[in-house]
Amino acid sequence: MVVTFVEKEGKMVRRAVFPLLAVALLAACDAAKDPNNIKKSGCTPLDYGNGVYYFPCIEANFANALSTFLKNFPMMEVSAMTGNGNGSYGHNMGYFVVVRKSK
Repeated sequence: MVVTFVEKEGKMVRRAVFPLLAVALLAACDAAKDPNNIKKSGCTPLDYGNGVYYFPCIEANFANALSTFLKNFPMMEVSAMTGNGNGSYGHNMGYFVVVRKSK
């Protein structure tokens, strides 16, 4: 950590700054980036029937869960999907996915 001092309202204030390397290392620690970690993510799709599933996860966890789902059911393909927003634009809590048999 690098400590810097900046002037704010006429006073010198101490501010901690993380070097870019530290930020890059923290970003690389995302366990969801490894598809083998899907069992650890807790993202089990809920089956609504008729090919409709809800995946209660987002970002890399969703990608891993969907990839694993399609690997386990190779005769299926995604027909449509949409995010389940929490009321704020662009903030999803999970995804609804509709699948059908591959042609």
